[in-house]
Amino acid sequence: MENHYVQKKFGSKSSAEKWSFAGVYNPDINAGMPCYGDKHFRKKYVLEGVPVASAVGQTVLDLGCASGAFFPELINKGYEVTGVDSVPVMIEQANKLCKELEITVSLKLEDCAKLSFQDSSFDVCIAVGLIEHQMEDLTTLREVRRILKDDGTLVITIRNFLCPYVRFDQLQGVIYRARKNFISFLTRKEITKKKLSHGREHLPAEFKRRLRATGFEVTGQRYSHFYLFPPPLDRFFPDVHARLGKKMEILSSTKLGWLGSTCIFYARAVPHSR
Repeated sequence: MENHYVQKKFGSKSSAEKWSFAGVYNPDINAGMPCYGDKHFRKKYVLEGVPVASAVGQTVLDLGCASGAFFPELINKGYEVTGVDSVPVMIEQANKLCKELEITVSLKLEDCAKLSFQDSSFDVCIAVGLIEHQMEDLTTLREVRRILKDDGTLVITIRNFLCPYVRFDQLQGVIYRARKNFISFLTRKEITKKKLSHGREHLPAEFKRRLRATGFEVTGQRYSHFYLFPPPLDRFFPDVHARLGKKMEILSSTKLGWLGSTCIFYARAVPHSR
């Protein structure tokens, strides 16, 4: 099923460029202490969960590949890379990146929850910033398990419901919508409502159960994207906010990791015979 929210959010050239190799994944985005490229840390942790290819011809699927920011590192790990996205402009950006870097990647425009690949086609799958934009979890997770080989690797990210920053962000959205509705009631004019949601959120423990229910064994878990000041205070102290967030990445694999807004799961595809 096509997700119109994804099309609306990422379907423009400007949105695609924001998520490009030179956008939020710019390698220099953390230059200087006040700079905090949170997506850079997420990318680093995701790639740490992808093993180096142990043989020629091993394959990796970047599901929801966007503009292809993970492609170079996946190729450097020795894999034949396939990228899938449901938004045409993202595939265009990914193709542009491949030409600029002179790398070979198989790109496909497909529904990420209904893939055309045969069973057991891939050794590894990464799904970064994807599941929160799907209508639900189980269909996509079952499809990923289908296309992964037995003992294959899955690295997948979710938006962490437990993160205090996320909770304040959602509260701010509720207040924003209530204010707009009140103004609309007083003026009798319909006000265009801005979609504030970044996608669905998950409880890590619940998502872990869903991974297990769809044929995965969770082998690791860590967090990223740390923010100390709740909205709207983060806007008043951006440098301090960035400085502290960058330092808080040391909590990534600790018991306080749940303070981060992103949770990363490392999982193994359990053979069906077991």
